Amino acid sequence: MGGNAAAARALGDRVRTALLDQVPTVVYRVSWSVRREEGQSPQRDESTGTLVLDRIDVCRLESVPA
Repeated sequence: MGGNAAAARALGDRVRTALLDQVPTVVYRVSWSVRREEGQSPQRDESTGTLVLDRIDVCRLESVPA
């Protein structure tokens, strides 16, 4: 975890690298690769007196019964 926007972006990039384009195995289902739907830049929140950076990315996993 980092204390600035660059660190939040770097963490988001690591998560996307681990998840995107992966095809999870789901018992009794046929799955397609994980895709990114949308996202936003890191948002600053200092309301607690400590800097917190939130970043939201929405991903999609589609599957059908096998």
